[in-house]
Amino acid sequence: MSLYARLIAVLVLFGLLGAAMWGMQRRGQLQGRAEIQARWDKESRERAEAEKSALLARVKNNERIVEQQALDGQRIRKDVNNELNQIHAAYGSSGHTDSGLRVSASICHGLAPAADTAGAAGSNAAAAFTLALPPEIEGNLRDLMQEADTVVAGCRATQQFIRANHMYPGDPG
Repeated sequence: MSLYARLIAVLVLFGLLGAAMWGMQRRGQLQGRAEIQARWDKESRERAEAEKSALLARVKNNERIVEQQALDGQRIRKDVNNELNQIHAAYGSSGHTDSGLRVSASICHGLAPAADTAGAAGSNAAAAFTLALPPEIEGNLRDLMQEADTVVAGCRATQQFIRANHMYPGDPG
């Protein structure tokens, strides 16, 4: 073989070796991309499943909280309704007392109290220095007292709701 033929054969051999190496490198890049993409897809699926599981767990927890709040609300409503019924019953029956509301005679300047001395000596001692209020003032005062007690009962129910739902910053809940 001549020198030129050998040189051409070596060049062809190096060309074939270079092409083979380039092909192996290219095939390695494609396999690497495919492996990375498969790993990425797997991690994405796992992340999506974990997020879905967390979301479902949170939804179940929220449903449990809603059910508990509904039970707490029913209990609180029952308590406040019982309290309001007691208030209305107390004021409904207390309006029919014989003595009515009385105030100290010392706050009514210029009016002399009518001392009731017909009874025993000690029986009217407390009433002797008091004046009976007119019925319309007594009724208005009883209405205001009932309204105040009703507002307090509502405030108490609100406080129970706030504490039951851990909305009060001082609650350890």
